[in-house]
Amino acid sequence: MNAALSNGPGASRGSHWVMDFCDCRCEPHLLSLAQALQGPCVAACRHAGMQVVGERFHQFMPEGVTGAVLLAESHLAIHTWPESRFVALDVYVCDFSSNNRHKGMALVEAMTGLLRPAHPHVHELSRGSVRIGRQVSAPLQQGPSMVDVCRTVGLHQAIHPVRDLCP
Repeated sequence: MNAALSNGPGASRGSHWVMDFCDCRCEPHLLSLAQALQGPCVAACRHAGMQVVGERFHQFMPEGVTGAVLLAESHLAIHTWPESRFVALDVYVCDFSSNNRHKGMALVEAMTGLLRPAHPHVHELSRGSVRIGRQVSAPLQQGPSMVDVCRTVGLHQAIHPVRDLCP
């Protein structure tokens, strides 16, 4: 068994960041065009010390992007709403043969620098570290969850996730 996974029940299997970036102040084409966003995302992964094993970006019409960079360490997923200057990001790094949290943090910082959100909502989860009925780690930074947003506006109302989450 490798050292990173040998700490028994509750040991972390990886780090997972779930991010909502509101009012992104980056160049507009980064949010609108897949061909503009793909290269900087791949470069950010490599700059963070990760091994890129695949990439796929899809262009929505008239604008918007969804993309993924597959990493030996796990993945970066990104989804843009240019009309709202909103980006949803997901970074996950596995701790299979070593602790890769520092690489994940470097990637989160690089993506924050690239997209320049005025209002970043960043949640960090320690994956595989939850014992039955007990949470052993808390999020790095807590922003409003969609559950909280739904409670605020009432479940019977239709909500617009980007508009209601971002100021």
